[in-house]
Amino acid sequence: MFEDRLNKIEKLQSRDAVGRILAQDIMADRDEPPTNVSPIDGVALRFVDRHNALWNVGSIELGMNPSDTLSKNECLNVKEGAKLPQNADIICLHDDSNAKDGQVTIESSRLFKVVKQGSIYKKDDMLLTEGQIIDPNSIVTLVKNNILQVSVYAKLAIQIKIHSTFVYTDNFNIVDYKVRDYFTPYIKSSLSNRYKFFDKDSDIDIVIKVVSNLECTTEVLYKGDGFFVVVKNTTLNVTCLCNYLSIQSLVVWLNDQTFI
Repeated sequence: MFEDRLNKIEKLQSRDAVGRILAQDIMADRDEPPTNVSPIDGVALRFVDRHNALWNVGSIELGMNPSDTLSKNECLNVKEGAKLPQNADIICLHDDSNAKDGQVTIESSRLFKVVKQGSIYKKDDMLLTEGQIIDPNSIVTLVKNNILQVSVYAKLAIQIKIHSTFVYTDNFNIVDYKVRDYFTPYIKSSLSNRYKFFDKDSDIDIVIKVVSNLECTTEVLYKGDGFFVVVKNTTLNVTCLCNYLSIQSLVVWLNDQTFI
């Protein structure tokens, strides 16, 4: 089957994979966040101690490991994203607290819940699925899960010829019609995730001649809607009428294919 010849997979560095089509499912290798963390800069404490005078026993910066638990009426200064003691369950803004002589009192009911371990996703959750286009947020997900190389579908080689409906005669000159080729940039930008074009001007040809019908004697993959597609040595060769509806139908059809 031609699908077997076209459906090739390659490995890329994750940082280089933006815009490519993922060829594997991506599963979480750990909980996210991996521990309870603070959602804001503030004071971490136990909910049951919120009305008491608290002793400030230190600060937690990003990357630091705090003590496992807070004792009764203890609190800590914390940075957003910092790892928390297991029993610290609320955070108060610094502006909503009053610190004096080593003691802290909470002066507002505006309290923030901690971000619990695994509240964003759990280990072995599916994060990205085969077939989706990798965007910058996907790169963050890959790197967070220590996936530095990723499998993507190889771009499929393609050549496209667009047939105009100009009547070609000996005295015809395309320049006289002030024709501007907007089809080529439209097609290339629309297909860039899945297809690769050859590095020459003839990737997409505007052919100046009348096409009364679309015929092909080689292996036909699709025929209709003003275009036909054939496979030649794992390269797609496309012939399309030069009108917007045909071009648009071609782009939609190519992006809908499941063999890439």
